[in-house]
Amino acid sequence: SWDGQIGRRINAVDTNGASIIKGGQDSFGLIDVEGDGIWEIDNFNMEDGTEGYSWNGQEYGHWANTPNTKPEVIPRNNINTDVSCRVVQQADTLQFNYEIYNKPISKQQVSEIFLNYKPISAGVYVYDPPFWSSGGFRNRGEFIHWGTNYGHETSFIRVGKRLNGFILKTKAICTILSYEAYGYNAFGKDGDGFLAKTIGPVDPSNPFIVLNFLDTLTSYTTQSLTLGWITTQPIANKYLNYFSTAKTQLQANNTSGAKATLQQVLADVNVDSSSTLTSEAYALLRFNTEYLISKLPAQTTPYLNIALKNSSGTKLPGGTLQYYDASWKDAVNNNDGTFSINTTKTTLSLRMTYAYGSQQKNNVPVTSDTVLFQTVNAHVQLRNSSDALLDTGTVQYYSGAWRTFGTTSNGSATKELLPTNYTFRMSYAYGSSDKAQNIKSNPTIDFQTINTQIELKNSQGNLIDQGTVQYYSGAWRTFGTTSNGVTTKELLPNSYQFRMTHEYVSIDKTQNVGIDNTVPFLTVAGTVQVRNLQNNPVNNAIVTYYSGAWRTFGTTVSGQTIKELLPVNLQFRAKLGTAQADKTQNLSTNPLVEIQLP
Repeated sequence: SWDGQIGRRINAVDTNGASIIKGGQDSFGLIDVEGDGIWEIDNFNMEDGTEGYSWNGQEYGHWANTPNTKPEVIPRNNINTDVSCRVVQQADTLQFNYEIYNKPISKQQVSEIFLNYKPISAGVYVYDPPFWSSGGFRNRGEFIHWGTNYGHETSFIRVGKRLNGFILKTKAICTILSYEAYGYNAFGKDGDGFLAKTIGPVDPSNPFIVLNFLDTLTSYTTQSLTLGWITTQPIANKYLNYFSTAKTQLQANNTSGAKATLQQVLADVNVDSSSTLTSEAYALLRFNTEYLISKLPAQTTPYLNIALKNSSGTKLPGGTLQYYDASWKDAVNNNDGTFSINTTKTTLSLRMTYAYGSQQKNNVPVTSDTVLFQTVNAHVQLRNSSDALLDTGTVQYYSGAWRTFGTTSNGSATKELLPTNYTFRMSYAYGSSDKAQNIKSNPTIDFQTINTQIELKNSQGNLIDQGTVQYYSGAWRTFGTTSNGVTTKELLPNSYQFRMTHEYVSIDKTQNVGIDNTVPFLTVAGTVQVRNLQNNPVNNAIVTYYSGAWRTFGTTVSGQTIKELLPVNLQFRAKLGTAQADKTQNLSTNPLVEIQLP
């Protein structure tokens, strides 16, 4: 064994130091009996293989576990290959360019490839890389055989290496083919090879049936996903939907619609080939779709194609279309945002429904042009009184019933809707406000809150604390607590009922804050005068009032005490010693409460 600088002996020796490998100079051959990438040495002179020699990790010799070097079948499948194919169109001919990759996990070099195919009526021109040659057929089927020329073992495809130059040229279309690759193993009978898939040429079926070929394209798409030639399920679903739509259109005699759908396949494969389609999937989808389009018959009956697109021009599934022909009838829904109508009429009325909204077009000419319905990006904004965007408002729109629109994020919510008139409802802080708008004229719907200000003032008109404020919207909601006599909250411009609570006393007021955003509450100077039976003022009488419990009002001086209270109906009590008297009075009617002690 020579490593470039140092040589060492790698054969076992006997007790005399002589090599145990015996034979003449033409007696030996190499064979990988186990297919593990480690060569055994065969002695041609020994028919039963008893004088075979194997590697024990250190040297070659005849060991207890040395295998028979003359097996009936030798392994040639300890390889893992990938035969990739790129197809190029040259006039009316397709050129299939193959590259064979012997993956690093292989143990053997690749010396043969058998490509399974059926003969092409126009013939196939086969080209080989240097030191390889192409052969004819094989007993287990019809194959193109590429194999290395005898004496050019250095052209085997080594582990981890690639080789191209394998080319077929023919007038045909693309299909999925199987191939067998064989590892090099010197001599002996063949074992099984490595079996996998690639693409190659095939004659179109005769007679050619368009709907059957669409099923074939569907099968190619599904197999391409399984084989990893289409890399994501959504991309596969897209092409499956195209072929399903085209089939539906053809079954409805909408040839022009089917052509438009298949043209979209051709547009998309050019985009997807850079990311989610391998060269195999690209060839299967592109060249077969082109062939199918060339075989579609001309449109023989008047047909109307209709498309629903969003504001960005992307086809929008999920709509329904009706047309009027003696009565409203359903158009053929291609489930991709397009619709088809087969009619003998020259004009039609059309009604598109999407997201519960409808748009109607009347007297539409039946021509080869596509009729477009397009949604607009309805944009609902919520701003506060300072014009700043406000979260989070919940938006609905009315179309037969109240429908969900969305919730504002960064002050905005958007939804694609047909361009017609809707009523929009903004809900914020438990209040709601409605606005009707035609989004065809203006797709931006603005809602703005009001800085609602609640004030608490005394009988002299001075701001006082502390009042607790609520407002009613489905239930009593927290508004705030006055600071320096004022509390504020952003509310939609509606009429609300407000409740001020001060000194345990509450009073309500209803006001439309869209008309006046300042809601004042005023206390009155409640005055309690206490006199005896002789009508003389009573000093040091303790006065209380009832509001959920008896609350302190004050102690009389010169027969009276004063407290600022909200003007409501209250029960008052004056007490001195064992003498006590109550009186109920509405302070809004008369703030002076006169009590006579017995």
